[in-house]
Amino acid sequence: MVEKKVVGRPRGSILQTPAEYKNRFQKFYYLNRERLNTEKRERYEGKKERGLCVRCEKPAWKNGLFCKKHLYHKQPVLAKILQR
Repeated sequence: MVEKKVVGRPRGSILQTPAEYKNRFQKFYYLNRERLNTEKRERYEGKKERGLCVRCEKPAWKNGLFCKKHLYHKQPVLAKILQR
């Protein structure tokens, strides 16, 4: 088994000083991460319950998550995952 070398700060740690942020977008994200993630999850769950595609808000097809277009584009990715 090969161990991966972790570079940078550990996942989940919050940057402390403004000098550590690379740009204002990173600063905004790290200061508002919890709120942004809960809003994103609520949008996803709401679309799923209403039967809309979670990517484009068109009516979902078969599985209740994706429309016909996004389900078609997702198939090659799912096939690779299932082959592992």
